[in-house]
Amino acid sequence: MDALIQSCAPADRSVVNTRLTLGLHHEQQHQALLLMDIKRNFFSNPLYPEYRPRLETEQGHAIPVRWLEVPGGIREIGHSG
Repeated sequence: MDALIQSCAPADRSVVNTRLTLGLHHEQQHQALLLMDIKRNFFSNPLYPEYRPRLETEQGHAIPVRWLEVPGGIREIGHSG
């Protein structure tokens, strides 16, 4: 790359710089994708290690699901203050 830059004719320098920038961006994308793959592989450990023991919680009882009728029309929503 150094030899290319040093031997580049001044008339071609703009084209070479544009292509070098494009190539560098392309390689940066490879690095970013590799990093994402590494992070995902660490995340999806097939041994499913436990981060911490589960906390004991009381089991609540949910009310049965039911349909609520709401009249149609224009409504104001949000906080008034």
